[in-house]
Amino acid sequence: MGCCTSKVNADPVSTVLVIGPESAGKTTLLRSVGRRCAGADESEPVRTMPTIGQEVEYLSAPGARVMLQEIGGCLAPTWPRYYDRAAAVLFVVDAAAPETWAEALVLLEELVGAAREKPIGVVLNKLDADGADGSAARGLLGLEDLAVDVFEGSLTGKGALVDDLRAFALAARPLSIK
Repeated sequence: MGCCTSKVNADPVSTVLVIGPESAGKTTLLRSVGRRCAGADESEPVRTMPTIGQEVEYLSAPGARVMLQEIGGCLAPTWPRYYDRAAAVLFVVDAAAPETWAEALVLLEELVGAAREKPIGVVLNKLDADGADGSAARGLLGLEDLAVDVFEGSLTGKGALVDDLRAFALAARPLSIK
């Protein structure tokens, strides 16, 4: 079985919620992980448009199936509805857009307070862009004081970030049914 597919014949075992402010790179995350898993050509730029609603990408590996579920940034008020069903959460921040960090801080604090005991990964994206400042974003968001995993890089590059995010998603343990 391959590591990734856009169609899975059975229900996903785990859901990893992918959220963050608008234009942070959530759709790029889904598509980049999907391309890498499928062994597709990564030299072409990922084409995206703002997500109004949700998008999904399915990953599979021996012993694990995961649905990456992106909920658009414009739907931030609805995100808490999805927390209970998620095994883990990836929160994406545009490290090259300091004008969005205050909003990201508020949304991240709400997430950490509401999604207790779930693995949370914060992705500082677009570090290859002009004006990107990962350490300033890390400081303003208070990431050193939060119980979160931090991933830094660019989702459009060929670095290890996509592989690290895939590993985080596949490590998400399924929720027990109550």
